[in-house]
Amino acid sequence: AIREGILAAHYQDHSQARPSIRFYDSEISALPTLYHQAIAAGAEMIIGPLSKPDIQSLADGVDFDIPVLALNHVPEIVKPNLYQFGLSPIDDTEQITRRAWHDGHKNAAILIPDTPQGDRIGRYLKAFWERANGTVLEIQSYDPNQTDFSDMIKKMLKLNESERHSRQLAPAVKHASIGRTGIDVIFLNAHETSARSINPQL
Repeated sequence: AIREGILAAHYQDHSQARPSIRFYDSEISALPTLYHQAIAAGAEMIIGPLSKPDIQSLADGVDFDIPVLALNHVPEIVKPNLYQFGLSPIDDTEQITRRAWHDGHKNAAILIPDTPQGDRIGRYLKAFWERANGTVLEIQSYDPNQTDFSDMIKKMLKLNESERHSRQLAPAVKHASIGRTGIDVIFLNAHETSARSINPQL
């Protein structure tokens, strides 16, 4: 996706100053070797690598004679001519909560994968939402390896309690589950595969 984006911008640039571009596969050679190959071929700037371990490997192996724009962020690395660009989950959560508040939402549920990163995202979402004077009514985690999220969704929306209460009141009468009221926004943190299953089930 990054390669396609770079090429799309490149071909839309019709100025005289449009640079030439050469791609190097970081899976086939060591990063310092590729760096020196690019320099020898006349590179004046390098974009990449993408992964944090690759950035660390490159930073440990070379001194940067030309600007390098790494497409991730390793906070411990500070070197001349190394620029790091990463889409921080903290920045994402701040923007998402700000947009939700601007759209008029007040009461949130947070749905996160049961992983260390999911826990961090959940904490960020809760902190930013409460800082905006929003209320978090529920935080629910899910197993990202599953495909059926109905039990987790029922638990988050308290549909099981609603069904049980309805049966106690009128066990012989058909009922519709109402569940928890008051949630007006759900923050969902999910990879694409999980999101494709969770959204319709919600």
